[in-house]
Amino acid sequence: MRVVVWYNIKMSSEIFQNALSGFVTDVAVGDTVRALVRKGYSVSRIKKHLDYPISEEKLRQMVWNCLIDTGVILLTEPGTSDAKRGYTYERDRSPYGTVTYRRVASDSEEAETSYLPCEFGSLRKKDPEGFEISLQTLLPEDREYILDLPWPVATVWHAEDERMKRIMSTIKKESNTR
Repeated sequence: MRVVVWYNIKMSSEIFQNALSGFVTDVAVGDTVRALVRKGYSVSRIKKHLDYPISEEKLRQMVWNCLIDTGVILLTEPGTSDAKRGYTYERDRSPYGTVTYRRVASDSEEAETSYLPCEFGSLRKKDPEGFEISLQTLLPEDREYILDLPWPVATVWHAEDERMKRIMSTIKKESNTR
């Protein structure tokens, strides 16, 4: 029984340490990272702007979560009930001056946003060399954008912005010439 209790205490301590680490990182650089993501910066470019010591993997995850939270990337097909749910954050100030943020669910207006299916994670896993070759013709900042994100081995949908249109058309032209 003592081993089980010790194990639970140890696990609780690790969970607490991870949560505390995530909180400290978000307080230190969260707003900066989100602002730079909205400006279109890649993970590598954001890393150059930060003085805070953060691992590249943790930064990748922060950027990925920001893209999902803002609706730039959808994990489910547009038009499904899960894809329609978006979130905004409202800032509240208590009478004592404490600032808090509330996450508010809202239905996004999908009619305004078109999405392109992306299978970069699957392509990278199936044929890493072919994937690298297909990205060689991209602009350096577009190539960096694709390589820096932790694309899952599944289809995700990316907002059809200028960058993604350019990336997809370049990759399509490259695959047609081979």
